[in-house]
Amino acid sequence: MTWDTIITSFCISLLASILGVGLVLWFDRQRRPRLKMAVSTAGTIDKSDPLKRPTTTFLHVRIENAKTPFPVSLFYDADIAHSCAAWITFHHLDGHKVFDREMVARWTGTPEPVVRQIRQDNKVVLMLTGVKNTVEIPTGESADLDVASRMLGERECYGWNNESYLYNWKHPDWKLKRGRYLVKVRVRSMGREFEDAFLLVNDVPHKDFRIELASKEYKTKLIG
Repeated sequence: MTWDTIITSFCISLLASILGVGLVLWFDRQRRPRLKMAVSTAGTIDKSDPLKRPTTTFLHVRIENAKTPFPVSLFYDADIAHSCAAWITFHHLDGHKVFDREMVARWTGTPEPVVRQIRQDNKVVLMLTGVKNTVEIPTGESADLDVASRMLGERECYGWNNESYLYNWKHPDWKLKRGRYLVKVRVRSMGREFEDAFLLVNDVPHKDFRIELASKEYKTKLIG
């Protein structure tokens, strides 16, 4: 065997090894959860509510764990998106924040927290129990996030999360006046983060209160 043959054989083996490792890494990368966001159907409590709760519209964003792409789907399913936690920030249309902090988001499908009274320093204090801030999203499935709520007959809307139950659904820290706002949603799962932007429309009659996908121009202001 000549040196040329040995070198050629070595190069072929090395190339095959590199391609093999690269292919394994590529397949493994395709199995990671890929979260996509979209506008979801609004929830409503209407006048016929048996619990006599106020007529209210709740806006939601859908978080989907996308299916495994072809041809990887022939061999593997994507991983479950574990411990998904989410945060929401509200912005003016120029991109500046309305509030100086993020709102911990509530997953719509989780149980409603229970408000309890405790005595602290001779005062009665309200606290929440049963709060669940994370969910699991299997591949090909989705979970909704609460964004904001608005009651019939009111001009203002409110960012909606678990803490809203402490304030009769009107958390003062997340009060939004009549107008339009940008909403940035940030979801973290297994060390990876996903972001998207939406437009909150609150300068319309109650029946038209809604959330939309942000335009490319608006999205650039929040995400880049």
